Amino acid sequence: QKSGNLTPMHVMVLSPPLQTYPDILKLLLKYGGNANLLTSENFDMAAQEFLLGKLDRSLFEPVRGMTPIQALCLRVDVERQQDILPILEEMLKILIPASVDSFRPSHRYLDHTPLSLAIARGSSQFVKILLEAKEMVDPNRISGHTHGNALAVLMRYLGTSPL
Repeated sequence: QKSGNLTPMHVMVLSPPLQTYPDILKLLLKYGGNANLLTSENFDMAAQEFLLGKLDRSLFEPVRGMTPIQALCLRVDVERQQDILPILEEMLKILIPASVDSFRPSHRYLDHTPLSLAIARGSSQFVKILLEAKEMVDPNRISGHTHGNALAVLMRYLGTSPL
């Protein structure tokens, strides 16, 4: 638990990206890497605090860990560092088809889908890429019982919550 149950995919999506990461990610997936494995429940308490805000934590019990795509969508530097954006975008495109479980209601992180996580972080490029994956992402789908749809998530994290 001390290491957070991190897989090599988790480490790559959480680390400063290198040009080689997309190719390594493809190799990991080709040779049996599982993009649906979870970190430990308390791996990133700062992300939990950001996402929960003033919401009652008991609404989300049990708290599950994050998959690599969820961790990637929670990065704070996606829009801030344009030099790493193409690498992160390519990693996201690779992870989408391999992360089927991350899009299921039973595998949400604090009731968030990868789309709502990217919206909450203000990652417009990630939002665009996720929306282009129409077979996996539905912007009209409710993101858990506390967040509403994609627009409601945007409004909440802009400070104008309709909920």
